[in-house]
Amino acid sequence: DPTLSGVYKLIEYNNIPRIKISEEKITYPGIKQVYRKFDENGILEEDIITIVNEPAPTNSESLLHPIMKNGRLVSNLPEIDEIQRYYFENMKKLSQIYKNLEKVHPFKIKLSKNLMELTNQLKSKYR
Repeated sequence: DPTLSGVYKLIEYNNIPRIKISEEKITYPGIKQVYRKFDENGILEEDIITIVNEPAPTNSESLLHPIMKNGRLVSNLPEIDEIQRYYFENMKKLSQIYKNLEKVHPFKIKLSKNLMELTNQLKSKYR
């Protein structure tokens, strides 16, 4: 019997950021954006998770783009050749250490200062 499972995580309600705290993990509050940051040679350096209205970090591109809004398509979906081109372009920008199959190197992901401050503020409020 085919099913589609999913998990809903409340991050904001009535424009008020929400947080979920448990022993094992935390759900970061607020609507977010993810930026991919590049070094001076155009090589992928790290991903940075920010609050959606924060300014973009230097030498970065946003990764989250709206596709649907209020049940309506707001962006054209990319064709398969465009997806393939995007993949190959990004593989060229990935450092060789992340392509090594013998020794795994986790890609660096960090939270912005504002997101960390909001998270800590809400953790203090609800603990």
